[in-house]
Amino acid sequence: IFYPKKDGVLLVQEAKAECRGTWYLPAGRMEPGE
Repeated sequence: IFYPKKDGVLLVQEAKAECRGTWYLPAGRMEPGE
């Protein structure tokens, strides 16, 4: 997670192998077991 304190935007970096390293805005989805 990257969140600069001043005038920032919250971004999350994907950890799943198929799209690892991609930055995106957080979304409302849950995986089984979460």
